[in-house]
Amino acid sequence: ALLDDHDLEVRRLAVAFLVRHGDGEPELARALENPHPRIRNAALAFLARSPQVVQEGLVDTEEICRFLEEDSPAGAEGRTVLAEWLGARDVDDETCWRRLLEDEDPRVVAAAMAGLGRRGEPSFLPWLVETLDDRRLRGAARRALAAYGERSLPALMALLRDDGAPDLRRASVPLVL
Repeated sequence: ALLDDHDLEVRRLAVAFLVRHGDGEPELARALENPHPRIRNAALAFLARSPQVVQEGLVDTEEICRFLEEDSPAGAEGRTVLAEWLGARDVDDETCWRRLLEDEDPRVVAAAMAGLGRRGEPSFLPWLVETLDDRRLRGAARRALAAYGERSLPALMALLRDDGAPDLRRASVPLVL
């Protein structure tokens, strides 16, 4: 019953309990392959938030990107969890990242931005700077740019020097710093 709870955190903790007090890795593999997307989401959330768990051979990055295809009500939750997992595991799958950043759900995009901020991937810096114009995503863009740390400074300084840049975008720079 806990694995089908509406709250992702409850489901993630249920998976954690099963992994720690059950069969361990086989239990986790079953959860990741479960036909119910909410259970798969919980298993991936467990992995994203459990850096001590060895995932080698357990998670296939190409297979895990199937979370992008889920169009059930649990789909947006799964894509959000996927973004968290990709950022936590430093997975370099540009196609997956691009699809998350183009998602129609702003929560998914914000989670992808947070993951990129953790990774510090320089190729996405220009996109993050442009996203400072988007009212729905501005806060997530600021947090992601701040997470880049010093690596974002050249892009932010260039933005400040660009007299043609939108005022709202330029005004966001001090909030990032």
